[in-house]
Amino acid sequence: MTETSYALSAWVLSKGIAICFILAFLALLPQIMGLYGKNGILSVQQFMNVLEEQTGPQRYYELPTIFWFNSTDFFLYAIGVLGLLASTMALMGFCPPLMMVTAWVCYLSFVNAGQDFLGFQWDSLLLEVGVLSFFLTPWGFEWTPWVAYEPSPFVRWLFWILLFKLMFLSGTVKILSNDASWRDFTALKYHYWTQPIPNPLAYFVAKLPLWFQKSSCVMMFVIELAVPFLIFLPGKMRWIAAALMIGLQLLIVFTGNYAFFNVLSIALCLFLLDDSFWQMFLPKVFPSLSMVAETSMFYQSLGLIITVIILPLNLFWFGLAFRESSKILNPVIPIIRAIYNYRFNSSYGLFAVMTKERPELILQGSDDNITWVEYEFRYKPTRLDKMPPVVAPYQPRLDWQMWFAALGTFNQNLWLQNLMARIFMKSESVIDLLKNNPFPNAPKYLRLVKYQYRFSTTKTLFEKGEWWTREYVGLYSPIFEKTDFVLEE
Repeated sequence: MTETSYALSAWVLSKGIAICFILAFLALLPQIMGLYGKNGILSVQQFMNVLEEQTGPQRYYELPTIFWFNSTDFFLYAIGVLGLLASTMALMGFCPPLMMVTAWVCYLSFVNAGQDFLGFQWDSLLLEVGVLSFFLTPWGFEWTPWVAYEPSPFVRWLFWILLFKLMFLSGTVKILSNDASWRDFTALKYHYWTQPIPNPLAYFVAKLPLWFQKSSCVMMFVIELAVPFLIFLPGKMRWIAAALMIGLQLLIVFTGNYAFFNVLSIALCLFLLDDSFWQMFLPKVFPSLSMVAETSMFYQSLGLIITVIILPLNLFWFGLAFRESSKILNPVIPIIRAIYNYRFNSSYGLFAVMTKERPELILQGSDDNITWVEYEFRYKPTRLDKMPPVVAPYQPRLDWQMWFAALGTFNQNLWLQNLMARIFMKSESVIDLLKNNPFPNAPKYLRLVKYQYRFSTTKTLFEKGEWWTREYVGLYSPIFEKTDFVLEE
C-alpha cells in the first residue's frame, strides 16, 4: 500500500455520509406530521396544490420533489421511512451508490417542499455531499460491506475543494460582512448566549473573560481562513489541517446544538487522512475489511465528468463571496439558476453578522383575554429555570425557526399564523411539537409576545436555579381569536 492510497479513507467517508443521512431522517420523521402533514404548520399538500394552480409543467423541473405526485400524510411519512431505510442500507454496504441516490432524492424532496423549516445550510451541505458520494464506490448491485475502493482522484479533489469552500467561505463571509464584532474579535462575547439553541456548557463558556473570547475568535479565523490551504499541500500537512478543523468542529459541538452539521463536517475532514493513517488501526477493528486499489476506466471517467460540471460552480461561489465583477460571473449564473433546487452546489457561511441580542417569542393563550398562560417549547428558552438542552444531532425545526422569527417582524413570518390556527383546531401533531398544552380544549385567544433574554449571572443560577433573565419588550403579533379562523373539525 502506498502513502497516496485513499481507499480506507473513502470507506470511512462513505459510512460517515450514510450516518448523517440516517441522523437527518431520524430527526425529521417524528416532526413530519406536525410540520408538513395535512394538519401541520406548513402543509405540503396545501403548498403543492397552490403551486400546481399557479405554475405550468415546468414546475417538475424547477422544483424537483416526489411530492408533486402524492403529498398525503401517509406518503410523506413513507418517503421519510424510505430515505431512512436507504441510508441504512448504504451504511451496511448494500449497493451504496443506488441507496445514496434513493436517500438523496427523498431528502431533496423534503428540502424543496419544506419551506421555512428545511432551509438550513447543513441541509444543502448534506445534499451536495450526497451527490459526490454517488461516485465514491463503483456502481453495481452488490452487497460489499467490507470492501474499500480506491476513489477517483477527481472525486477525491472535489471533496477536498468542498471542504475548503465550507471552511474558507465561513471565515470570509464574517470578514466581508463589515460586522465590527468580527473585526475586533469580540463576536464570541455574544455568540454563546445568542445562538439558536445553546447547551449547558455554552452558559459557562460565555462567562469566561474577554481575552479568552478574543483569542478564541482569532484561532477560529486562523482555522477557517489559513488552515484550509493546507488541504492542497502534500504529505502530513493534510493531517495537520484535519486535526485543526476537527478540533474546531468539536468545540462547536461542545458549546452548541447544530444538528448533524458538525458530524458531516468531521466526516469530510477525515477524508484528508490517507490510508497510512487508517492502516494503523482500521484493519484491526474491522479484520474483514479489504481494499480494491484499481477501478475501471468508466468509473474514473465519471469522476472527470462530475469535476468538469462542479468545479466552475465552486469558482462562482468564491467569486460571488469576493464580489467579483458581474462580467466574470455572468456565464455561470444561468447554470446556477438551473440546478439550484437540485442542491448540486451551494455556498456556505454561518453567522456572517453576529446577533448581539436574544429576542425570544413567547406563545400565550387565554380564555378571557385578560389572564395569559404561556406555552412552553421543548428546547428553546421559555422558563427562566430551564437548563439549556443537549439536543444535537437532533434538530427541533420549530424551535429553531422561532429563533429566526424573533429577529424579524410578524408580517415577515406569517407561518406563525398557521401555528396558531393549528393550535386553535387542536392539531395533535402540532401540539406534540410543544412541551406542554395548558389548554386541552384550545384557548379562545392566542398571541405572541417578545422578550429579551440573556444568560443569568452565576450567582443567580446557584441561588435561584435560573439560567436566564428576561425583559418584556411588547406584543409581537396581533391577538387572535378562535373565531378569526375557519377551522376544520
